[in-house]
Amino acid sequence: TLGGSEFVSGLTLSGTLAGSGHTLSANRTTLQSGANVLANLGPGTLTILGSSTLTGSSAASIVNLEGGTLTLSSGERLSDLADLTLASGTTLTLNGDETVTSVTLAGSVNGSGSLRASNYTLNGAVVDANLGGGLLRAIGINQLNGQSAATAVDVISGTLTLGSAGRFTALRVVTVQDPASLRLGGAETFSALAGGGVV
Repeated sequence: TLGGSEFVSGLTLSGTLAGSGHTLSANRTTLQSGANVLANLGPGTLTILGSSTLTGSSAASIVNLEGGTLTLSSGERLSDLADLTLASGTTLTLNGDETVTSVTLAGSVNGSGSLRASNYTLNGAVVDANLGGGLLRAIGINQLNGQSAATAVDVISGTLTLGSAGRFTALRVVTVQDPASLRLGGAETFSALAGGGVV
């Protein structure tokens, strides 16, 4: 339990870090399975290796989800400046809107609220939550079940499958490059459609 703000060179956590309102800063923080973070985490690199819960906030500029599920107990738990990467087989669960700088997604995102970033790269992703505006790139086999407010969509390779109608909520430019494909789940409206791929 923190009684005030602290700094350590590195932190590996598999239990509970209590001390709501206080901040523990480390150059590198690793959350293992069972970690429950009630306090705040400072800047640096945050790596998640097993299922963990973040109730406090994190100021980390690099967030790597490498194993298990990271559950954010409410909105805006991560830094707006964070580059967020989800490895294959991992899950991010939202409980409110979350804003970061960039998202590289090979795992899945679910829960309530929207994941917002300037750019998204989907590479083997399953997206059950909503995505905000910005540039959306798709590589490999991806499934978009939530809605996306992206203003530009680039399907570079593989197949992007839309789970139902109206997955894109902004009038956007969609490019489907050859030999990629975009598989519709119902009616969609685009401002422009380009590329030599298949729709």
